[in-house]
Amino acid sequence: MSGYARIVLAGAVTFPAAALVLLVPYMIFEYRCYGSIPAWKSFVVFSLLLYALCAYYLVILPLPESRTALVAYAATPKLEAFTFVGDFAQAAEACGLSSADPCSWRRFLSMPAVYMTLFNVLLTFPVGFYARYLFGARWWQAMLAGFLTSLFFELTQLSGLYGIYAHPYRLFDVDDLIVNTTGALVGYVCTLPVCRLLPSIDDVNARARERGRSYPSVTRRALALAIDLVLCVGLTWAARRAVVAMGGSICANEALETKTLAMTLVLVVVPMLAHGATPGQLVLRMRVVLEDGSDAPRIRVLARQALPWWGLYLLPCWILRLFPGGSVDGIRIASLQAIVWGVWAAWAVSLLVRIVACGLRRHSLVLLNAWASGTRLMTLPQIEALRAE
Repeated sequence: MSGYARIVLAGAVTFPAAALVLLVPYMIFEYRCYGSIPAWKSFVVFSLLLYALCAYYLVILPLPESRTALVAYAATPKLEAFTFVGDFAQAAEACGLSSADPCSWRRFLSMPAVYMTLFNVLLTFPVGFYARYLFGARWWQAMLAGFLTSLFFELTQLSGLYGIYAHPYRLFDVDDLIVNTTGALVGYVCTLPVCRLLPSIDDVNARARERGRSYPSVTRRALALAIDLVLCVGLTWAARRAVVAMGGSICANEALETKTLAMTLVLVVVPMLAHGATPGQLVLRMRVVLEDGSDAPRIRVLARQALPWWGLYLLPCWILRLFPGGSVDGIRIASLQAIVWGVWAAWAVSLLVRIVACGLRRHSLVLLNAWASGTRLMTLPQIEALRAE
């Protein structure tokens, strides 16, 4: 497999995985800072991730066949600066470079010393664009970003991929630092007209803040719930490890007990103590309040949180657990289990229908527990806006 084929394969395999790993932190950052996630900005951010991965693979691939391989040309770092200038002069003389002869330019650009230098310029060309457009950097900041990127690449090569290989398998070259830094500056200057044509990131962020002052989106609420459930899983695991450490065993009852304890703590107790917000909602700057934006009494928060988690989920689980193979008030456990699963399925379908309806009508998703408790889940900017009226 050729070097470029390895790079394409590595990018195809790792970009989706890297994007998935960074997606949640990125979403949390955007929701906390701006209140919503702009599609255009997300596209630019993840294109930066794709560029970073491809550039990294261009530096480290192909890998040596052995971890102890000794690459002769890479054994001694090249510390003499601006040798590429002399290489350019020699290449121009060798190919008879002349402004009147277009063919000589083609021969000149095909010389290894020339096209490798130009490749290093292009390697960090996007750094200048991203520094300017995405981060609003000035020219010297773009150069610094290009230098640090190049230094990272060169140290990666000098360290033998951070000690994985016993010897460097790529040459550490000071000229590469100079050329890569220049490439970032060239990218900064050349893409200035492009940056003016593209939507301003400041305007994109401003529109995101404006949208963030309205009701929380389904995606934002789902992310908060996912954070809460992950925390529940972690606490359940820790509680079970503690039981085992104290000499106990984890049977079906103990497993449900630890799950009940964790879910009650995260999804019921914490909201009552944290002014109506679960840990996930605290992270994403949301909390439960009354319809006018005033603080919800704890009894209402308890009712809102207990209805789905205790009434809809934990209580049926305990009933099915406590009466295995028997009956409850004449209802056989198999029939009862079918009823429970039917209720859960009906709730899931109704939730999906309400989510679609809210998306089409562009209004807030109000669940049964919110309606029953007279509360609403709002973003902090939305609460502030209601209280200021």
